[in-house]
Amino acid sequence: AYRNDVVDYYTPFLIKYGKLGFNNGDDMYLSIEYRNGELYDIGQSKGYGPGQNDWISSL
Repeated sequence: AYRNDVVDYYTPFLIKYGKLGFNNGDDMYLSIEYRNGELYDIGQSKGYGPGQNDWISSL
């Protein structure tokens, strides 16, 4: 059931990008910073860097 939901949700997006080409899609970018020997996510609502990943344990 979950697989079908995912397919149903993403199919229109994939068809759009297939017709227009990936260069015409929205920019998807991730800003990262290197500090104290670690990578940090910048400007994201949830990060994976040290001190940014406490949200994972609440899942």
